[in-house]
Amino acid sequence: MTGKHVAVVDFSFDAETTEKHIKAAASYVVLDHHASAEEALKLLPDENKVFSMKQSGATLAWNFWHPGKACPMLFRYIEDKDIWRWAMHRSKEFSAAFDLEVPLPHS
Repeated sequence: MTGKHVAVVDFSFDAETTEKHIKAAASYVVLDHHASAEEALKLLPDENKVFSMKQSGATLAWNFWHPGKACPMLFRYIEDKDIWRWAMHRSKEFSAAFDLEVPLPHS
């Protein structure tokens, strides 16, 4: 990651690891909605983190790279499930498809 532009979305490393990543990377940002991660990274510079408990990692990422543009419906459905809002029309049915497991033949 040395010299690279890095975004960590919907996940975070511990503070010590994140500090090492920030020093190595050309740029580094954490986009996350988990309160435990926000607490763990509270001492890191604000320019290296974006936290919102009202958005999913998907919509945080969309809004970070496309500010002011409408978020795609797919991301809004992902968010609806991810933060347990269940406000979108037929959200549970839509999300059920992502929980399906399709057996694949062994090669």
